[in-house]
Amino acid sequence: MKDIILVVEDDPIIRSNICDMLELEGYKTLQAANGDEALLIIKSKKINLIISDWMMPKMDGVNLLTNLKKSKLTNSIPFIILTAKSMNEDKITALELGADDFLIKPFLAKELFLRCKNKLLLQKNKLSNELISGISLNEIQTKDDLFLKELKNFIALNYAYENLKLSQIAAHFIMGTSNLQKYVKKLTGKTVFELLFEQRLIKAHELVLQKKLSISEIASINGFKNSYYFTRKYKAHFGTLPSKTLKNYE
Repeated sequence: MKDIILVVEDDPIIRSNICDMLELEGYKTLQAANGDEALLIIKSKKINLIISDWMMPKMDGVNLLTNLKKSKLTNSIPFIILTAKSMNEDKITALELGADDFLIKPFLAKELFLRCKNKLLLQKNKLSNELISGISLNEIQTKDDLFLKELKNFIALNYAYENLKLSQIAAHFIMGTSNLQKYVKKLTGKTVFELLFEQRLIKAHELVLQKKLSISEIASINGFKNSYYFTRKYKAHFGTLPSKTLKNYE
């Protein structure tokens, strides 16, 4: 599934040009002429990133940003401000209000692409880290949040099963395997099995530090094929062998 970028700009030519450029890069775009129109779209669509002009009639970009940051449903959407202003005070104002980036007109197309790519990747990594690290997804509101919470719970209960199949996971979520993979990748930037594998390594790392079990026992109870495979993957992830991790910790 393509990431959806909402472009909020009162100049129809500039707005259309930005959307055309983004769609050539593989994104899906939606358009709004001001903050009021943008809010209506955001209420009905799942938006992955917002690019908004600063100065607009009716509701401008700063007021749109302020409105979005007040709501738990929208405060995590990455937001890039476009402006002809170059004053440091304006940049500070936008950043203080919660803008994720600040782009001064005129700008290069490549600069816009890179900023969009970086902000979307950062957001996906944040979701992935919350899922794996066990940070609570409090006050669940959206469909995506509910799915991530359920996926987190499923991984916590099933990560140790060595022979767990993608079809079994997809059946749990009443989805096809292909759709499940695309959905998880879109939300977290990782595959289902990458998330499972990270959970196995994190739990194994916790047991290594507890010093109560052997390496082979830790490998077995966390769903690894054998201790050699576990040791190799552990080193690739943490940069050191389990035995050396313990020595360094001590």
